[in-house]
Amino acid sequence: MHLFALVHLLVLVTGRQGDVAEAPAFYSVGYSDCLAVEEQHQLHVGSPRVVLAPGQKPLRVTVDAMVPWQEPSTERRPHGDCTGAYKSDLEIEDARGELERAKVTRFAHISPLPQDHSDYEVLFAVPPSGAIILSGAPAALGAQERRRLLDGVRSSLPRNWRVARTLVRAYRYGAASGHAIDELYVGLPTLNPAGTSPPIKRVSIRRFFLIDGRLAANEEYERESGVEERVDTAAPELTYENWSRSKTEETVAFLSRDEGHSWERLSTNSGFEGIHWIVQSLREGLPELFHRWLYTHH
Repeated sequence: MHLFALVHLLVLVTGRQGDVAEAPAFYSVGYSDCLAVEEQHQLHVGSPRVVLAPGQKPLRVTVDAMVPWQEPSTERRPHGDCTGAYKSDLEIEDARGELERAKVTRFAHISPLPQDHSDYEVLFAVPPSGAIILSGAPAALGAQERRRLLDGVRSSLPRNWRVARTLVRAYRYGAASGHAIDELYVGLPTLNPAGTSPPIKRVSIRRFFLIDGRLAANEEYERESGVEERVDTAAPELTYENWSRSKTEETVAFLSRDEGHSWERLSTNSGFEGIHWIVQSLREGLPELFHRWLYTHH
């Protein structure tokens, strides 16, 4: 399995200009063992990279082959180890929602990856640097720690939420270089009648991000049993175990490029029709610094 089609390249120009200008050169995205090389990337055979995938520790790899893109054909014969059909038309979206053309110029094959690529099917790649990376499978926090975190964000919950009725989950990434980041989920459920399956009809969720115990950002969303969260993706049946996190949207890592003074959240959202790679600044509003979209042919 490799990159099949590159269609929409979205860069939402929000947040600090320095972050926005630097992120597209720092981050690249990959599907299986191929990276999409954009015009601003400095990649060649022998270039080292660190790949980041959901639930996996950082893995150092090397570019062992460059696969040129030859226009104008949108389909091409297998070339080297990056095989399949590609599309070169991409779009960059600015803060006004206007689009302009951009292009992926080449593809880079990376190795070594585990023989079973499934854990690294969807990935980010970054250059080796002094960046602090918190990644891998997070630790689920126990009841006492969840209560402590909940007490710290209580004033940020809607006033009509009774804490006794809420559901709480929390996951910790790190520690590394003296830093840890917690994802805290607080949900207010609407229940189905007793004895009904699934037990939860819908849930309103507040997700909080805490850096070393300090609240940095939060967002709100809803989930509902029987309602698709991605096209052609099975609708969730919400229980007391799975109410908080989607099966498609995953935190990949938290990364700091300035020794822990500011942080970025890397996430993917994978569904039948395609994949999103998103980098957000971990501060109020969670502004996007980097957004790529891959339409996958079937």
